[in-house]
Amino acid sequence: TTQTVDQTVLENQLAQIQTVVDVDQDGATDASKDAQLLLRYLLGLRQSALVSGLDLAASGRNNAAAITTYLDAVVYSTN
Repeated sequence: TTQTVDQTVLENQLAQIQTVVDVDQDGATDASKDAQLLLRYLLGLRQSALVSGLDLAASGRNNAAAITTYLDAVVYSTN
């Protein structure tokens, strides 16, 4: 069977995902920071180990506590 995809719906869904994966809240989804933060979080790293070596000076979430709080909400969301 063939499924048709509503392009507008798909674009909206992708935009929502992009917002969620901007872990450090710097306005960009960057594999060198956002993916590292998510991976470190999923591996159980917290506090200084979570953010070590990453430049978060221009980020809205610029410390381990803020990033952990955000990812806890995303990962453990009941929605």
